[in-house]
Order: sequence, then structure tokens, then C-alpha cells
Amino acid sequence: MGLLRTAIDIHKGEPFYISPAGNSAEKFALKLIELYPELSFLGFIDSFKSNFESGGNIYRVDQVKPENKSNNVIIVIEKNMIRKKIMDTLKKNGFSNLSWIECNFVFEPKANDDNHKDILCFFYDLNVNTLTFEFVNALVHAEAERRKRELKWLHTVIVPKSPDSVFDFSRESILRNNKNALIESDNQWFLYNVIVPSVTLVPSNQGISICSLRDEARILAEHYSGRVFPENYSVDNPMELDSSYRVTDTRYNGSSYGLPLKSGKTAISFVKQWCNARAIDLNKVVSITMREYTLEKDRNSDISAWKCFANRVKSRGLIPVFVKDTYADFNMDDLGDYYVFHVAAWNIMIRMAFYECVYFNMAVNTGPAILSSFNPNVKYLNFIYVSEDDYAGSSIYFEGLGHEIGGQYPDRTPFQFSVWGGSRDCNKIFDAFEAMCELIDNDG
Repeated sequence: MGLLRTAIDIHKGEPFYISPAGNSAEKFALKLIELYPELSFLGFIDSFKSNFESGGNIYRVDQVKPENKSNNVIIVIEKNMIRKKIMDTLKKNGFSNLSWIECNFVFEPKANDDNHKDILCFFYDLNVNTLTFEFVNALVHAEAERRKRELKWLHTVIVPKSPDSVFDFSRESILRNNKNALIESDNQWFLYNVIVPSVTLVPSNQGISICSLRDEARILAEHYSGRVFPENYSVDNPMELDSSYRVTDTRYNGSSYGLPLKSGKTAISFVKQWCNARAIDLNKVVSITMREYTLEKDRNSDISAWKCFANRVKSRGLIPVFVKDTYADFNMDDLGDYYVFHVAAWNIMIRMAFYECVYFNMAVNTGPAILSSFNPNVKYLNFIYVSEDDYAGSSIYFEGLGHEIGGQYPDRTPFQFSVWGGSRDCNKIFDAFEAMCELIDNDG
């Protein structure tokens, strides 16, 4: 019969085999019989007998009776070269009625593919938005819009900055302000190691498109017309997303963006492997996320205060584990007496899983801490740097971001809290932690 494009091409009255025995062949057989139970499926043919679990018999190629070799054999295998070898083997053994399927085979032909109508296309335009962890605010904002519009999936599109624009929200702009921030200024590294893996934390996000040219985004915007975010997005006149400025608003039926982030099973397994190899009980781990940045250094973690806190955590029978700033992870430090989970500093998915699995999380207001804010399974205290003597900690600075000092995320759980100030005082850090532990203990 040759190449089969749809199940309709299989003659209903003719018995047939499937070759070889394997995962794809089994899925093909089960789906085919489910849709067309009247078909006469004889079993699988393979070069070797195996213990392959399936609903049909498996016959070794040289054990099929001569009178059955005139029946059709459908070859179901992913690799073209392997398929050709299987067909040659079958022909040498007397099989003459051979057909096969390719990757575009469909069981039931569809007149039109309307799946894209269930997708909200989220455009993150680097002409007007920063290449920073603010992307996560925009991502969960887009997810809230998807839920509001009752669409099934989210698709993220990264739109490159126009080379003609005088505005610059790129990582490279950091270098112009600080000549020591060489590695922090790498756009490509941040895009592929932070932005891309971040979208996997939203279960509804089924894909990401990274456009090389702005015109590519134009084509997507036209294709998804009416189902785009920001609403009425235009490549020629993009508007800056206000996601970070309005994160404390309750615009969605009394809620903000919700808590849509979730780690994957594989990342959780890796976290458990790391802990098991060190005989660490995850239920006793207190993570400490560090900020060790070359910009706005006053916001950085006070290592002495956090080591003091770690020692007091130990005395409580818990296990402090540090997660260093990615950009300083290879630098010499004074953490030799403590566990340091280096992998979490480099892998967004494992970082999220670690935060989700441990007993509690402590952090200062550094970029990755934003991941905790939108995950319902993460318990945390986030210490925010406050100082009217420093612009980066002043009320003016926070007002410019749309936040009030003392404010909290509206959708947070009872075990998620931002502490304004006190990140350099071991006693204040530990007192806040003790209060949260008491809350957790009373809840359980």
C-alpha cells in the first residue's frame, strides 16, 4: 500500500501486522484499534522476540508462517534509515505487502486546525521592556489575562530590540553605568538561562518563540489577532507593560496575578537527589538566597548577618542551605562551614523546585526571589532593603516601581511575607523567622 497518510488509507477488510515492536508501534496500534475496532490486527513483527508489553502477540520475523506473509505489514518507526533496513529485512524474509507511516500521519483528517484559537500570544517586546527578572512579573500578568479570557494555552514571544531605537533596556546598558559589570551585561546569557526556562514554570505555557527580527513578531501578531497580550499589541508602536508597577493591584476580581508558578517533577527529583546524597532532610532545610551584585551594592546580603542567622537556625535543629548570587557563585566566599546549593544558582527550574521543597526560604530583594512570590507551595520571608539615604532603598524609588513601603502581594499565602528593612540585623531576621515558624507549627 505504500505510504499511509491517514487511517482511512488502511483497508478495513485486510488483516495486518505492525513492525517493529516498540513504543511508537504500540501507541499506533492502541489508537488505531480504539478508533476502528473492526480492523483485523494480527500482532507485531520484530527481528527479535522481546518482553515488550502490548495488547497483541509478537512474532519474530522468521517465525511467521509462509501463508501469512502476504498480509500487509505497516512499519511504524521514527528513523527513516532504520525503517529502510526493516523493510529490507521483511522483503528478504518473503513479505511483499509493505506500507509505512511518517511523522505527519493523522488518524482522523481535520478540515481546519483551530487549536490556535485557544492560545493567548504574549509579546515581550525588548524595545520597551527590560531584560531582567521583571519578565516574571509580565509572565504571570499574561497568565492572569489568559485565565480571564478563558483560553487554554499561553505562548510567549520575545521580540528583539530595534537597532534604530535610542532607548536601551538591554543588559548591555548596565555596563555603561558600571564598567565592572561585564558578565551581568550579557544579553544572550540572561535570555537563554533566565527568560527561556522561566516560561516552563507556568504550566499553561506550551511554547516560546524568540524572534530574530521584529517582522517575525509582526507575522505572529497578525496570526493571533484578537488573542494577544498586551491587548492590541503592535510591533510598530509597542507599549511598555505595567506588570511590575501594578503587581499589588487587585484588578482580577479582587486578586492580582495569582500564584501560577509551579516546578516540574524532574526538577524536584534532582533536588531530592542532591539532598539524599548529603543525607539532608528537605523538611528541615532553610534556604538563604544571597544577593552579591556589582550594582547597588547596599542592597546586597550582609554575609555576617546571614551567617549569624544560619548558626541560630542550626541551633534550632534546622539545616541552613545557601544559594549564592549566580554572578558571584564562583567567587571565593566564607561559607565553608555551610551547605551551598550551587546548581540552584544556575538553573531556574531547579531553583524553583528547591524553594518549593524546603521547609522555609529566606531572601533579600534580589531578582530570583521574585519566583517565590508567585508559587503557592513556597514559604518565604523576603527582606527588602529600605534606606532614605540611598535612592535604591528610598520611598521615592519604591513609589516609582508602584510599591508602598510595607506593602504586601495581595495573593500571598499566610506563609509568604515581605519584611521591609532589617536585612542587616541578625536578631531582626531571626525574630521574623521564629514568628513564621510558629505560624507554620500552629497550622500543622
